Amino acid sequence: MVTENNSFYPQPIFEGAEKRLEVDFEPAPLSGVHEVMDVECHGAAQPHSDSEDSQSSSSATAVAGSLRAIKHGEWNKLLEPAQCSIVSWESNASCDAYLLSESSLFVYDRSLVLKTCGRTKILDAIPGILERALDGQRSSLTVARARYSRSAFKCPEQQPVPHTDFALEVSALNGLFGHLEGGGHAYVLGDQCTDALWHVYTAGAPPKGRGSTSTLEVCMTGLDPKYCEYFACKSDSNSPAQRACLRLECGLAKLLGKQDRVDDYVFDPCGYSMNAIRDERLVTIHITPEEGFSYASVEISNLGPKDTLDASEFVGHVAALFGPQRVYVAATGDFLPAQYGGFGLAGGYSSVSCADQRVAGYGSCSFRAFATGQGGPLARGSGALAGLKGSAREPSSPVTVLSKERGASVEFSSSTSEGNDGTAAIRDPSDVDSLFIKRVSAETIESSCCVEEFAAAKIKQLSLEDTFYVFDLGNVYRRMLTWKRLLPRVRPFYAVKCNPDPGVLSTLAALGTGFDCASEVELQSVLSLGVRPDSVVYANACKRPSDLRHMKHTGTLLTTFDSESELYKIKQYHPEASCVLRIRADDPNARCFLGNKYGAEQREVEPLFAKAAELGLRVVGVSFHVGSGASGPEAFRMAISLARGCFDAASRLGINTLNLLDIGGGFSGGSGDGREALESVAAVINESLDEHFGADLGTLRVIAEPGRYFSEGACTLFTCVYGKRQRENRQEYWLTDGLYGSMNCVIYDHAELKPRPLWIRSANSSATEGHPTTLFGPTCDGLDTVLKEVTMPKMENGDWVVFPEMGAYTISAASNFNGISACDPQIFYVVSKRE
Repeated sequence: MVTENNSFYPQPIFEGAEKRLEVDFEPAPLSGVHEVMDVECHGAAQPHSDSEDSQSSSSATAVAGSLRAIKHGEWNKLLEPAQCSIVSWESNASCDAYLLSESSLFVYDRSLVLKTCGRTKILDAIPGILERALDGQRSSLTVARARYSRSAFKCPEQQPVPHTDFALEVSALNGLFGHLEGGGHAYVLGDQCTDALWHVYTAGAPPKGRGSTSTLEVCMTGLDPKYCEYFACKSDSNSPAQRACLRLECGLAKLLGKQDRVDDYVFDPCGYSMNAIRDERLVTIHITPEEGFSYASVEISNLGPKDTLDASEFVGHVAALFGPQRVYVAATGDFLPAQYGGFGLAGGYSSVSCADQRVAGYGSCSFRAFATGQGGPLARGSGALAGLKGSAREPSSPVTVLSKERGASVEFSSSTSEGNDGTAAIRDPSDVDSLFIKRVSAETIESSCCVEEFAAAKIKQLSLEDTFYVFDLGNVYRRMLTWKRLLPRVRPFYAVKCNPDPGVLSTLAALGTGFDCASEVELQSVLSLGVRPDSVVYANACKRPSDLRHMKHTGTLLTTFDSESELYKIKQYHPEASCVLRIRADDPNARCFLGNKYGAEQREVEPLFAKAAELGLRVVGVSFHVGSGASGPEAFRMAISLARGCFDAASRLGINTLNLLDIGGGFSGGSGDGREALESVAAVINESLDEHFGADLGTLRVIAEPGRYFSEGACTLFTCVYGKRQRENRQEYWLTDGLYGSMNCVIYDHAELKPRPLWIRSANSSATEGHPTTLFGPTCDGLDTVLKEVTMPKMENGDWVVFPEMGAYTISAASNFNGISACDPQIFYVVSKRE
């Protein structure tokens, strides 16, 4: 970042890489009984006291001898030797978090973390800090252990001594901490030739009674220049509203997730720092955006053993956001975050260095370095995470929506029993199960009717002015209950293409669904949730060779075919696959017709079975798809009858391996708990299964591929009115989303939109008189007209238009035409207790 005190930095290059020092204290011997005492919390005259994330006055409780008894004015004096000062601060019950002119300081009762960048003299400040902490009259503490770390400097010769050389730093650190138990230890991890290095010094032993924790640090150089443009200071950059908007627009809000306190600052002329705290955990982000020496760091510390951070997913998300040329990742602690070891980084990155080291007093340190071989920054939105173990696409939420063990289904209370497929067989609780609510990291609302009330509060709280969604995972849960009640013999395999949002996928995975995938990215996205490959059907009857190779690599077996050409491909690239013949069975009234493209005709069935047998391929079943959004239940009766004929044809050819019937998709969505959408269709399916497969149902596995049934009604779209015009008696409004974004469903999915107003700015929000209205999307194409001649009340700029039931084939087919981002809208997750 660039500080307002340029006298410290006469050089033309600003060194973004931080020096980081962590010190743990414990009560000094013979210090007596340490009682709990009230400590004045820093509050008055905060630079950010008007922030929506700040509280100008509060109180914290700290133990006797707490470092938090040191007030901000005294900290400023203690930091002077390091040549940095406090810009702003925030506190919660566990921590005081200070934004500095150069990075950050975090103070706990008996530990501190100090990070400084540029040409700061961090070690010059330590003697004064230690003297104050060890003052027997005021603190009665003693040092237990210390850890210093940093990456390689871009210009080490411009650093002040001793930071010009790690050996000099070690000598200085030994002078401060070498007397601790076990003495000092120094380590350099990485590749000396490429300068991909991580320097670590440790001394001492863990304080008594301190639990196991770990720290994950991501450091990046050569940031995407376009992304860096976000962090140029403007006249109002540090107003609360602008800081909130910046966090949303640049994607950092998603990276943070839910926090107790957030404090950030945009430096003049450019640069950015952020601290966020939740309980004892901290997140700190620092960005130096200047061209030629851009740098950013993201740190998460005080992770406990029960924290479920997937390091590979998190690092991939960070890299996709910042688009760096180089990425350095260091994890240190008594345990390491899940999935840390051995992960790779896709999107043109290659591994530069990989090192693991036991470090005295702190457990282990693992260091990974990656560089893009393309000579430039990684392009966000270009499949950057496609090969990453944690995720196959940039998640719309930085946190795992369901806090569960990977691959484990949610265990329901007395309302569940074990099904034949090993998932939870759900009975009929009247409301959302309390265990489900506890496992979902989302805000709880009383009913699905409260979604708009929730959204209005978010708009005002965060000063929102762009498209966002509210996803109600409680609705997904209730629809699963309805499915289990009405179709107990049919296991749903959710169609990922309908809505690939990680929140929806992780919810359904935890509820025990399988998944219908049709591409490598879709398959990887569900496998990353811990879904077993045998819970996936690759329901694309015409696959690319790369798709088949990826299936084989991941151990995914079940896939469809409808031609000889596909059988030859399967034989060449994945001969172990379990093949399912897809037949044509159309509902002529379906919303989207599929039979013109996929499905074997009846005359082709026996020749295809014979060819599969000739090639030595294993055929295990028959599938069909009556069409997306089918409207006639009788289409399923006809299709199941045709499938029965296929089973009989296979038997005549001596093929006795068929044990699967896939009845495909075509299930309606709509609102509510799903009963209205599913009841009549389920009755026909159950009757037809009994009629045509009754004798085989004990051994027959029946699956389906619903998409919109689970996601359509759960997702509500909110678009802001940012332009208006009146022509004669017609109102015209410009919205922040349109046909090139989520409204593409009007063209491709034949959706019927149901807009309604959400008044935020209008003085008279009770207006009900309707007027002929046209709604335009945000692009410059005249085709981008969402609705014409719809009747709506009058609205003002700053009001919103709500579109319910927008969870099916909306985000998944959006584009960024005209440079207007529509592929990654802000998403808020809620769990409604009831409809």
